[in-house]
Amino acid sequence: MPKFRIFGVLIGTFLLAALFLTLASSTPVRAEEPAVIGDLALVKYVCPTNLASTGNLIPAGCSDANNPNDATVPTIAAGSSVSFLYQVSYTCPAGAICEPLRPISVTISDTQLPSVTPTEYGSLTDSNSNNTIDPGDVWLYKVNGQSAIDLSQPGLVLPDGGAPVSGCANAADGGGARPTYVNEARTTAPGISDTDSAAYCNPFAPSIVIVKSTNGVDANTPPGPEIQVGNPVAWTYLVTNNGNAALSNVAVTDDRGLTVTCPKTTLAVGEQMTCTANGVATAGQYVNIGTATGQSPSGQQVTDSDTSHYIGSATPVRSARPVPIPEPVTVVLFGTGLAALSAAVAARRRKA
Repeated sequence: MPKFRIFGVLIGTFLLAALFLTLASSTPVRAEEPAVIGDLALVKYVCPTNLASTGNLIPAGCSDANNPNDATVPTIAAGSSVSFLYQVSYTCPAGAICEPLRPISVTISDTQLPSVTPTEYGSLTDSNSNNTIDPGDVWLYKVNGQSAIDLSQPGLVLPDGGAPVSGCANAADGGGARPTYVNEARTTAPGISDTDSAAYCNPFAPSIVIVKSTNGVDANTPPGPEIQVGNPVAWTYLVTNNGNAALSNVAVTDDRGLTVTCPKTTLAVGEQMTCTANGVATAGQYVNIGTATGQSPSGQQVTDSDTSHYIGSATPVRSARPVPIPEPVTVVLFGTGLAALSAAVAARRRKA
């Protein structure tokens, strides 16, 4: 009888152990699963203002201008304030446990701002207000205190070594394509990263300027150079595209009916040309006005004028150069030379 009792106890123990192992193998132990790093997503904004040091909103006026030809690309005047805002979102794959990120562990670099490090701006979403970037949270970083670049400068080289691109074709000011600033940012956390770009351009501001000269003198006020009546007069008109848009239909006219000849009818940004006219000097004070006109790609007309003078003189105009006076020369005569001179002097006296 004792043998059967011991055998029953052993069977019971075996069954309990088997049941325990079955239950253990069917119950996941999630606490022992290794945590993973989720995914980062970057959205970069360009803002036509100087951002504050901290904030938890994306200010009005900031644009997610990825494509340089989108209508969302802002126009910012050269020298005006510009800031960049970087929105970093953190997500976790379904069914995974993701490590939270400290804001300081997320870094951002920018191609056009190599010497500037974006700093923390604030949380757009902090689900549990623990100042940590948990899955589902959205954090903001910033670069402020910058000035918009004059993108119309000929030969401009940006900090990344490249030039502005052609963009702003659909900008709200209707000015059409022009040089556009584009920079790309990269956000990085341990083992993950993402990139995004943003763009801006300067407001459309076509312009033209003319400088008129008479016989090489920029004589804006009378009397101007003195020219003998009947002598030729040469006028030059230096025309410059000093705006930020190419100009077509460029022409120069003169209010005195002169025929003005120009080498071309288009001017690129920063380009200049010299036009000419010729005439004959007339008596008295003379004044004439040269006017340059041009047309922007959007059809906007630009114009500028400059005045020049000369005074027509009826008498020959004396040279401004001094007449050289020969140095005195002392001549010493000896022998026959001295005798000849003495005879000549005596003959002149007898005639007198």
